[in-house]
Amino acid sequence: MISVTVPIHVEKTKLDEYDLAILGLLKLNRKSKEIAAGLGKPLSTVQRRIRILFDRGIVSNIIAVDYDKLGMKKGQLHVSLQDGKMMRTAEKIAEIEGILEVSVYIGNSDIVGTFVHTNSAELLDLLTQVRGMDGVDKAVWAEEVHRFPGKWASQVIY
Repeated sequence: MISVTVPIHVEKTKLDEYDLAILGLLKLNRKSKEIAAGLGKPLSTVQRRIRILFDRGIVSNIIAVDYDKLGMKKGQLHVSLQDGKMMRTAEKIAEIEGILEVSVYIGNSDIVGTFVHTNSAELLDLLTQVRGMDGVDKAVWAEEVHRFPGKWASQVIY
């Protein structure tokens, strides 16, 4: 049987330890039968709880693309603004070819975008477009080399 730890306090959504364990195991790509066996719960209970997690929007089906296998490099673009028009600028950046997603932040960067490119010319074009936008003070980038799952990627300890 799997022991469960609850590293976060979830008050708003009112998840219990089994929901958190299910979330952790789903994140590890475990199937319903494996989750039920690991938690010592009936399959029907696990399936019902998974359906509820989906219905409540707590989890969703996301397809993860391995850009490296497609010959593409992935990175992050950090943008600092001088005019404070974060939403407008973020929307403009989101329209640039190669941008996968854009988020508005509070902190060191006003806007963080995730992008992909196949060569240096594409990266240069992306940076030139962003740096040329009205209100952009600074735009720097970092390229992803490798990704490691963090300690909190799963709520479950075996």
